[in-house]
Amino acid sequence: MKSAGLGRKVALVVAAVAMATVGVTTGASADVGVLALDHKDPYDTGCANTKSAVRTGTLTDRNGNPVGTIKLMWSTSCQTNWIEIWVPTTAYGNIWVRTSSKRDDFAFKAGNGGHHWGNMLVAPGVCAWGGATTSNPSSRGQTPSACG
Repeated sequence: MKSAGLGRKVALVVAAVAMATVGVTTGASADVGVLALDHKDPYDTGCANTKSAVRTGTLTDRNGNPVGTIKLMWSTSCQTNWIEIWVPTTAYGNIWVRTSSKRDDFAFKAGNGGHHWGNMLVAPGVCAWGGATTSNPSSRGQTPSACG
């Protein structure tokens, strides 16, 4: 009778280990999936569906005159940051976002009603910031960092 009880205990341990292994594998796959969001478009991935602006800055010309607005965005569902800007429709240039260990640079063309955005970086629990430079008109600016 003891051996039957021991057999059940062994079966329960084996089942628990199997379930734990599935949980570890699932968690690892989820992490890989989140990291796959680095350098992706926030609108194409659906991450922009849960966006909010966490920091705002101004793009200015060489004389300090405002040319546009720049925002550091955060997606609660994807745990990502990216930069969005609003500039004259003639402007083209580069948008960038940074963390202490990663970066993404994105070149944009004139048009799109003057609203442009860069790619995302996965950034839960770290500081992120970003900026942009434009030509036609010439301007530059960046956001303060946001840490979470």
